[in-house]
Amino acid sequence: AYYFAPGAIIDFLVNVTDGRTSNYAQAQVTVRRSIVVASINGLRGTELAVNANASIILDASTSYDQDNATAPLEFAWSCVYYESSGTTTEQSCSGQIRPNDDNSALEVTLYRAGIFRFDLIAFSSSLIPVRNDSTFVQLIASNPNLGKPIARVESSVRLDKINPSTRLTLIGKVMTPIQSDLSYFWYLEQGALSQGDLLSSVSAEFTNANAHVELLAPLVLESNTLIAGANYILVLNVQNAYGEASTTIAISCNAAPSSG
Repeated sequence: AYYFAPGAIIDFLVNVTDGRTSNYAQAQVTVRRSIVVASINGLRGTELAVNANASIILDASTSYDQDNATAPLEFAWSCVYYESSGTTTEQSCSGQIRPNDDNSALEVTLYRAGIFRFDLIAFSSSLIPVRNDSTFVQLIASNPNLGKPIARVESSVRLDKINPSTRLTLIGKVMTPIQSDLSYFWYLEQGALSQGDLLSSVSAEFTNANAHVELLAPLVLESNTLIAGANYILVLNVQNAYGEASTTIAISCNAAPSSG
């Protein structure tokens, strides 16, 4: 058996003779490149039932180039939302998508019930012409607790090595699937502050005027509010008419420098 590299051009020459006369035939063959195979979580063109208000991962890293299984691929995603089956009006759901560094995976928050269709194009741009393949996954989201809020906390610095002499800002992000009045509060589950309290660092509540949007619930701890060498657990609690949710974040402060 012979192996020819994809894209190679091969000239074949066949010579036939009976010992007295001879003749030959010639042909040129171009080795066709195989396709890129796109997949999401190892599946192609599938439909999944999931819970609304949940975060899931859509992973396209199982996509591959049939000519070179280790070749890097590039990915392009798109998403549309339908309120129910048979609905023709599309709505964008880009605000609920957080890609990883190379765009090969998405963390998706399904902010309400309905049908979310995610389309993927995987392509190899290392060769011309560019080869690509597409697939999709359709998520059918439902949840009896649909209106409950979702909360998470982000920080631009590492929280396991905090310098207590610097100002620390924690960004609480709250998503409200259904338009409703929303309140939030922070509280200290573990640790003690050197001065003040959390209520002096954040407004007590706010009203959400829009449906299924992310709202900010920041917490600012001024310098020297935390104690050197101490460990803290902070909790963000959010509530609306449909229920409540909370998220927890741990903070460790550097110890004070030793003398001498």
